[in-house]
Amino acid sequence: FLLIKNLLVSEFFIFHFIFQFCRTISTKYVQASDMRPITVLEDTLNYLLSLLESKEHLFEVVHDFVFDRTRSIRQDITMQNIVNKKAIYMYEGMV
Repeated sequence: FLLIKNLLVSEFFIFHFIFQFCRTISTKYVQASDMRPITVLEDTLNYLLSLLESKEHLFEVVHDFVFDRTRSIRQDITMQNIVNKKAIYMYEGMV
């Protein structure tokens, strides 16, 4: 399911950092290269939240897409044990 059909070049790179939520059984098999740094998570969140203003798609469709992808962001923050003001700010934006 591809929500965004016509990606600009800058959006193309952002799109590669938008991960679908995947329930992990254990962090034992997660590699460091699979984790997105907090700055990438923040940029991804800002991009996802901007999609909520889309008039091109039904709100319900966009909401479901954004909800799933923000779950992935929350998962990354939790698995990396990021506890700082930036993480709190991001959590507030996702709720």
